[in-house]
Amino acid sequence: MFSHHTNLNEPLTCLNSPPAKVCLKMVGGIGDCIIALGGAAKALSQQGYEVTVSCREFQKPLITHMSGVHSYVSPSTLNDPSARSKFDALIDFAKVFNSRRALKSGGYYRLASERLQTSFGPGEFTFPRKEIYKKVVALHAGASNFNRCWPIDKWTRLAEILVGNGYTVAWLGTKDDFGFNASRVFKLSDVTDDLTLQAQSLAGYHYFIGNDSGLMHMAAAVRTPTIGLFGPSPAVRYGPWGKHCAAMESSESYAELIGGRSFDHRSTENLMTGLSVEAVEQAAHDLCAEIARGQDG
Repeated sequence: MFSHHTNLNEPLTCLNSPPAKVCLKMVGGIGDCIIALGGAAKALSQQGYEVTVSCREFQKPLITHMSGVHSYVSPSTLNDPSARSKFDALIDFAKVFNSRRALKSGGYYRLASERLQTSFGPGEFTFPRKEIYKKVVALHAGASNFNRCWPIDKWTRLAEILVGNGYTVAWLGTKDDFGFNASRVFKLSDVTDDLTLQAQSLAGYHYFIGNDSGLMHMAAAVRTPTIGLFGPSPAVRYGPWGKHCAAMESSESYAELIGGRSFDHRSTENLMTGLSVEAVEQAAHDLCAEIARGQDG
């Protein structure tokens, strides 16, 4: 057994001698949790550790479906020393994801791996990847900041092209995220906005296209071919992970878009207009063709 560590924000260097009970804490967005908790849970469980995760309550049903997760504890419960004492180590990823300065120094997965002192990639969900709806494409037009949202008119045009090519379009996200219902186009949140059910549905779709958001990372984690759209956030740092993923970047570089130190990520100005519908649709076609060639080989 190794010694107790609580609220630790420095790299943990004493993870050894499994079996032992480890608590992974991440109070952040869905994407942050999938990267930090899901990836670490899988890596640690494979080494023989019993992994408990701690995240926001509404994220619990989704995150506890990730490989390697044994149980859940709420962040508020961990305020109690007696609750923390049940674990041999408590690993808090807060500084990795909540520090803009830290994020400027490298990609999400590298930083999370350094925090845990073990190398890992993304987590995986326990429900299987099955293409049961081969002609359904998932789209997600939302993001935490408006400046990272591809314009609505481009999303509308993309949906029209996909339907014209014989696909059905499923809009993912919440009821507040953009989407519409039409012939062979439906908004999944009209049926359910439960993230776990959306992830299970997504695992059966042909491919996913979305802005830089938590649902993009969710799509990658269910191993659905994923196209992430990027502008004022660098794809090399925040992009989806895996050979089944690709990132499309605006014709304007990241440096040109943010315009120096005065850039405010909370700005309401849209910075995604330089990415064309045709380029995005072609990227999806190329990715799926590349994956198919790999499977044939």
